[in-house]
This record gives sequence, C-alpha cells and structure tokens, in this order.
Amino acid sequence: MSFFSLKWKLSLSFVLLSLGFVGMYVVVAKKTFESDKISYIFETQQKEVSSISKSFSFQLERVVFDARSILSSYDPQSKKLSSSTQQIFWDHPHIVAIEVSDGAESVAKLEKAQGTLQAAAGKGDDQHPLVFLGDDRYLLVMNIHNVKMGDLKLRLIFNYKDLFDENLDGQTVALVANGSVLKRSSEGGVPSPAIQNFLTTLKGDATEATQISEINGQRYLVSIAKIALGDLKIVSLVDESTAMGALHVLFQRSVVFLFFSFFATVLIALVLSKSLTGNINSLTITAQRIGAGDFSSEPDFKSNDEIGVLAKAFRKMTSEIQRLLLDTADKTRMEAELKTARLVQDSLFPTKAFYKNGQVRLYGTNKTTTECGGDWWFYYQKGSDLFIMVADATGHGIPAALITSAARSVFSVLTDTSATLKEIADSWDKATNECSNGKVFMTAFLLKINVEIGECHFINAGHEPPVLLTKTDKGMKAAYIPCEKNPALGERKGGWIEERLDLTPQDRLLIYTDGLLAITSPDGKGYSERRFLKYLEQTVTTELSPDVVITNIDKHFTELGAGHPMPDDVTIVAVDYRA
Repeated sequence: MSFFSLKWKLSLSFVLLSLGFVGMYVVVAKKTFESDKISYIFETQQKEVSSISKSFSFQLERVVFDARSILSSYDPQSKKLSSSTQQIFWDHPHIVAIEVSDGAESVAKLEKAQGTLQAAAGKGDDQHPLVFLGDDRYLLVMNIHNVKMGDLKLRLIFNYKDLFDENLDGQTVALVANGSVLKRSSEGGVPSPAIQNFLTTLKGDATEATQISEINGQRYLVSIAKIALGDLKIVSLVDESTAMGALHVLFQRSVVFLFFSFFATVLIALVLSKSLTGNINSLTITAQRIGAGDFSSEPDFKSNDEIGVLAKAFRKMTSEIQRLLLDTADKTRMEAELKTARLVQDSLFPTKAFYKNGQVRLYGTNKTTTECGGDWWFYYQKGSDLFIMVADATGHGIPAALITSAARSVFSVLTDTSATLKEIADSWDKATNECSNGKVFMTAFLLKINVEIGECHFINAGHEPPVLLTKTDKGMKAAYIPCEKNPALGERKGGWIEERLDLTPQDRLLIYTDGLLAITSPDGKGYSERRFLKYLEQTVTTELSPDVVITNIDKHFTELGAGHPMPDDVTIVAVDYRA
C-alpha cells in the first residue's frame, strides 16, 4: 500500500496532531493555568482583605456607638454616670477608656485603669484619627456632638484582638494609616518600611483591587481594602512564588499525563484508520459507478457508525436520483405546457394596449402571480360606441385562465353583432357557467362609451366599482362610481341592471381588479379604498396620458410590495375623455 494512501495520511495526521497539541499545551498551558490561578488567588485574597476591612470598620462603628450611648447619661455637673451606665461601661468587652474635651479642657473622663488616658496623651489628632497603642489596643480620636455638652472631641481607647490571623503562611497583612503601618500580622514577611515605600508609589485611590507588584526586588500579590475612617487601609501581601507552588507541581504531572495520552492516540489512530479507510474505499467505488450512470449500485458493507449512515445515504440517494429524474422530466414537460398556455392567454388580450378614437383614449395592463392568471380585459368598437370589459375569475392559475379563454371566445362572436350590454352579460354569464360546471365565477365591469359625446352605460357584475376622477378648481377629485349590485358572471341569476354615466371634459375612469389593493408592504401595511382615492388625487393630473397614469400606479405598488410575490393577479384600465 502506498505511503500516501488515506490510511497512512490519517495515521500521520493523528500523530502530528497529538505532537502539536502536546507542544502547544506545554507552551500555552502554563500561562493559562497561571492566569487562572492568579485570578483565583486575586479573588480569594481580595475577599479576605475586604472581610478584615469590613470587620474592623464594624468594630469601630460599634465602639463609637456604645461610647456615645455611655456619654448620653453622663452628668457634667456631678461628672458621674448613672449606676446602670456605669455598669455598662465596666462590663463592655472592648472599650477601655473614654475622654471628651471641649478643646480647652477635659469635660468627661472615664477609664477602667487609672493612667490609661495619660499614657496615650499626645497621640492621635485629626490627621491621625487612629493610633495603635500596642497590646491589641487602639486610640480613636474624632469630633462628636452631645446633647448635654455640645460639640466635643472624643478620645476613645478600645481593644481588638482578632484583627489578623497570626499564622498566615507566606502572607503579610498590615493596618495602614496615612502611608504608615500601624499594625502588621507578624514580624516576618515584608518589612514595614518596604510596605510604606510601596504605598507611596501608588497612584490615586488604589483600593478594592488586587495587583502584582515588585517590592525589594521580589514579586508580591498585593490586595488593598479601605476602612471607612480617615485614610485607613488593610494591605495584604503574598509572595508570588509561594502562591504558585501548587501550580508548578500540577503542571509537571500534567506533562507526564499528556505524554501517555500521546502514545495512546498513536495506537488508536492506526486501528481506526484501517477500519475507516476500508469502508471509505467501498464508498468511493460506489460513487464512481453512480457517476458513470449506474444508479443501482450500492455500498457492499454494513456499519452502525457515521460511515454506515453515509452508506445508507448513498442507497437513498440513488433511489432519489432516479425519482428526481422522472420528476424533472415531468416538470420540464409541464413548464413547456405552461409557457405555451401563457402564450395562448396573451393572445386573449387586446393586441394594442393603447387605444385612441374620437375624444376617448384608453390604456390597460395585466400582471399575473403565476404563468397563467384569472384576470382579463378587452375592448372593441362598434360604430361610435367603445365597449370595454374588465373581469376577474375566482382564484388564479390554470383553472382561472381557462375561464378567461371562454370569455374571449364569447367576444369573438359578439364583436360582429350589435349586442347590448345586457345581451353581452347574458352570453358571458352562460359561457362562464357551462365551461366551469358552475364552480368558477367571474366578477366583471362592462362599459360602453360613446366616443363622440362621452355618454356611458355600464353593468357592474359583482366587480370593484371604478374610480371617477373629475377636474375641479383645486385639482383632481377622485370618487368611486355608485353601482347597483348585480350577480357575478357564472351564477346564472340574470336580472342585470344597466346604469348611465355622462363624462365631462377631462374626466378619467380607472377600472381595476381587487388584486391591486391586496398588495401590502412587508410589514403588512397596504391601501384602503379611502387612502387609494387620496393617492390618485395627488398623483393623477389632466396632462398625463392613460399609459403614464397606469405606469406610475404600477411602479408605486411594485415598490410598496418590495419585491415580494403579488397576492393576486392585477389588471388596470385607464380611460381618458378629452372632449
């Protein structure tokens, strides 16, 4: 077997992919793991620092609140607390001493051990509101307002033993105020001067964030959280090498595992490629036979994997190809017949769409949704009378088109007679009914115009009423012609009501089928009859010839439909009386 066969190509591809993934893992995994590990440490360390900050802030707020409560019962005259408040002060687990002054002298002084406040004298001010006194004791200096004593300065000494965990492995936590370290977790780790120097390099308010910074030539993960008092912060520093120690061990173990995976991949690739290429070879032979025209050829193996599914698809494809060939032949024949039918139907319409005689000009157009349609229009002149017919068969397609051919055959005879409008309607009604066995009807508008004087007679057989456009001092006025209700052609009800209309100079008639106003925009907006009349008044003028009027209307509604298929056939006929 050739070394360049699919079997060896697949095996080599699996091996190279494994080597590539191993090499890429060695290069990328370390950075990826480091990034994930650092992100985890950042999040954990920041949460820890934030927790310490919130706990200490809560403690400050609590002792201040309790001190205010104790002072509220202090009597400045007797300089004593009430007996109950005195007991609260002595039983308080954190407050050691309280002193308030009005700026000049001490107003009240409370201490559990004599000399406590004296030992803290001179420490703490507005710039340094919190001072660490040692032995887990803190001095807090702040301005307060007391109802009995007015605006005062409070000096509060309290203890707080649980600020830091002293057994932090490789981590240094410090309480910092104005860039100076007040208290730290242990004497090891990062020296206090180094922490203070690092804090001076920070720009802006670098709180609530974790970053990697170099201190004394060594990289540390630094987290900072602000305490809600002055410029107090909790700072945590962890040696990067200590934080990443577990990651290096994990990385070494991962490399060993990946090498074992690589050798397993090589063995699996050899086994799978042999099985895969055998079935693919069988499919190739089948495909060659199908390409040569043997659509009965099928793969000679069975399998439940994806190749087996592909073999089943081959078998189904051959049967579908044979079926599609037969369907294609039938469709080709039907398309040819439809084209022929369309050519025949085109011959049913007037040979000239534009007509002019006497004082009357007319123009008509027809558009179908399929190859053949159910709309039809026609005209012919007998003496000084011009007969115009516009009709719309129910539905569209071949059945409706056959009915239009029946209508045209009727007029092949009527054009040589002097039939009245009612006689025309009777003949047309009978032909439509008999040709469709009463299953297809046609709405129609029959119009007779005297081309010399503009006198019109018409019958509306269930059709859309035409629009009459009349010239006024303010422009064109459009209105629907009132029509009596007559049955549709093919219903064989008879009783046609013929009506009269006298055209005046520069009047226009617009006869159309209902497919025109059925056209809508893609979002479903279309024309109501009222809106259509307004549109005609704005666009139709006496100077425009009928063909231009219809061309403009057709263009407007085509743009409205935005290229979507028309819902129904459309026929428009425009009549212009000049006088």
